[in-house]
Amino acid sequence: MRCGFLDEDKRTESMLGVFDIGEPYEPDICPGWLLRQPLILETAQAWRTFDKGNFGDFYPGASNVLCEAVLILDQSIAEHERRKREQRRDG
Repeated sequence: MRCGFLDEDKRTESMLGVFDIGEPYEPDICPGWLLRQPLILETAQAWRTFDKGNFGDFYPGASNVLCEAVLILDQSIAEHERRKREQRRDG
């Protein structure tokens, strides 16, 4: 994994390890950097309105990219919540 905040010559090996998103996945960039990207921030804000049923009011004429990003985020959140319920059930 690399840090998006650091120049390439200052990057070192990752200490974060493998993320569990249903299958082994090792990201190639730091999640902290990724979460500060404009489209990611806009997606998170738009998802909150989507979740409350107000997406069309706040984002009339939203781009296809934003709409798809919101749907992907919604599916990811639903999958994460499903796994948490399953873990609680299985003890």
